[in-house]
Amino acid sequence: MSAIKLYIFSVLFLIFGPVMAQEELGELPFRPEQQSQNAIQSSRAGANDNEIIYLYDTLNLPVIDDFTKYRLKIFPVSLDDPAVFDSASFKFTVDGQSPDSLEYRFEPAYNIILNPFTGKLDSSKADSMLVNYYGDSIREFFLTDQFYVHRNYHLFTQNGITRKIDITPDTIIYNLRKAHYFARDDNYSYWISRGAFWNRTMAVDPPTLGIITFDGLDSNGNPYDNSSKLTFGKADEFESKPINLYGKKISGQTIRYGSSDSIYLSFFYQAQGYGDRPEKVDSLTLDFFSPITKQWSTIWSNELDSLAPFKQVFFHIKDTIYLQKGFKFRFKNYATLSGNFDHWHIDYIHLDEKRELFDEIEDFAISKPIRTTIKNYTSMPWEHYKTNPWEFTGDTINLHMRNLSKKPDIAEARYKVYRAAEFNSTFVSSLQQYPNVPINGEYKIPMTLRGGSNNFTFPLDDHERQWFRVVSQTFSSNDQFRENDTLVHIQIFDRYYSYDDYSAEKTYHLNLVGTNLAVEFETPVSDTLRGILINFVETFEPVSFHKIKLKVYKTLGSSAIYESGPIDVVKTSAGRFHRYVLPEDIIVDGKFYIGWEQYDQNKTYVGYDVNYNNQDKTFVSEVPGRWSKSIYQGTIMIRADFGNGKEEPLESETIIPSTSDVKLYPNPASNMLNISTDKTIISIDIYDTKGRLVLNETTGSSTIQIDQLEVGLYIVRVSDESGSTSTKKLMISR
Repeated sequence: MSAIKLYIFSVLFLIFGPVMAQEELGELPFRPEQQSQNAIQSSRAGANDNEIIYLYDTLNLPVIDDFTKYRLKIFPVSLDDPAVFDSASFKFTVDGQSPDSLEYRFEPAYNIILNPFTGKLDSSKADSMLVNYYGDSIREFFLTDQFYVHRNYHLFTQNGITRKIDITPDTIIYNLRKAHYFARDDNYSYWISRGAFWNRTMAVDPPTLGIITFDGLDSNGNPYDNSSKLTFGKADEFESKPINLYGKKISGQTIRYGSSDSIYLSFFYQAQGYGDRPEKVDSLTLDFFSPITKQWSTIWSNELDSLAPFKQVFFHIKDTIYLQKGFKFRFKNYATLSGNFDHWHIDYIHLDEKRELFDEIEDFAISKPIRTTIKNYTSMPWEHYKTNPWEFTGDTINLHMRNLSKKPDIAEARYKVYRAAEFNSTFVSSLQQYPNVPINGEYKIPMTLRGGSNNFTFPLDDHERQWFRVVSQTFSSNDQFRENDTLVHIQIFDRYYSYDDYSAEKTYHLNLVGTNLAVEFETPVSDTLRGILINFVETFEPVSFHKIKLKVYKTLGSSAIYESGPIDVVKTSAGRFHRYVLPEDIIVDGKFYIGWEQYDQNKTYVGYDVNYNNQDKTFVSEVPGRWSKSIYQGTIMIRADFGNGKEEPLESETIIPSTSDVKLYPNPASNMLNISTDKTIISIDIYDTKGRLVLNETTGSSTIQIDQLEVGLYIVRVSDESGSTSTKKLMISR
């Protein structure tokens, strides 16, 4: 966001302010999801307080990530973490030992023996001592000097008894011991992120499900520099772990990579997406790091790009300064640092040998999340759903897919439904076929819920709330990567109606005092509306009291059936809701409307979901009795609540599937391990007793080779198609 943009906006506001639209969208100033991610990743700043040194393993080709999975490096900050171990550095060592001090001479010392038979003295030079000296105060394990010295005493032996004869030392040195803490690397992460944000909602039509977003917010979701609205500079960084581009082993020999090996790096990128359009000075850059020169060099930069489909770019890596072990690459963005501005998104990074310019990716991938499996809403009260399940279950699940290859194919898909954390599925759909997969394009697989051979509704029970896992799977013959072919959707039935997907991408606000907003809902039964859930968000506006009047309407052509007095706006982070209790019984049946009136000059900003369009349910009124549809295509973060507020709302990110039942055999094992489960295996992770991930398998096979692992105890974690995981102990013995 540039100074020109701010100037133009200010002028237009002064001239046309009185006739501006009564509603307006803006950018979120903070990002709570990023704060949650940083809590998972841990804080590198916090880690430095404990002086933990993070070790990085070197990746080998290929390095492929479509960001369907979260592969950002997690930095442990606790010294009690299983990945953390300690080691000591010393100022010097003597023959591998680390005494507190050392007195020594430059001239040799002797071992002297009195021969009892001849009465003569036999002498020999004592062995010298090797001193390793570490004099670099920064690189404390770096050897700066190495020399030999001699002890400051002779050894005299007479009649089998040995005693020391001290000699004045030439010098004395004192040791310095310092404890260091190291964190072992894992073998599942590829990236080190400094502010870049993993998400599934900010890009428009991404190649696959999951992207990395760059903006002006740091790793905690806060502005890098809010001292001025015009602060500009380097913002986020997204860096690879070290990569081996030196060579590969063939028959035990290392064969060097060269230009003829055709190593290419490719990725997709998009400007703006559902965020803020970058300005002319804003840019996204790609840098390469050379282990030879120890320098970063900018290889590519893109500036001032308007919203457009994702573009793919290729780079042939052939310079020998990069064809080394320890090569790295990173993305950076330059942006306005005062907020959530100037968005760029990247997807599907692919680094490998034997590639060509503009070669295809033989992959069929799920590209978008499933919004809902019920009609009209993302969630509805379970008690209301149970009155007519057939009526409220959706007709189809539209599975958004993308064929990244240049080959046509036939795709198949199915879904399974699991109640809450149950291990066994309650329903398995028929396998549905999509015979005409377009080349290098997006398509939808409409998986029927109520129609065709499925005739599905969610199984009923006596609970007042419930949730289900809907696990969708796709299959195709040319698909090389299976990780992005499974999608888990959590369908929540709480006590409220919602249109949003639990994620806010922008803010929405009313401009004029007295303007009313109302959102339409419809209930199949007569029930008591007990609360209104609204996501009013924090902004950079000056701190002041904000007041609104809550309203409930039976129809928009009549007066409100409930109107509160002026009440304080309670602000929460984006995607989080505050419950406003309705103090009187408000009975609703069929259609009704909830909303608020802008009571004072202070604007009230509410979270806005841009991924799903409920414009036809959103109405604005500046003049009493005259309502018009919102001018924006999205969803106001407001919900109609029929609960008593005593329970925390169910949220998809807080629902964790329970451990499923898996059997390992043989156990103890030696070279091969078999895994028995009636689910399709997605991944197998094996950890040693120190918490290190030592083996990862994502082939979907139920048999894995473990002969490369040492004898001992291990922990095996199996993830299956339902989203469940199972953890078992494994003993390896030979």
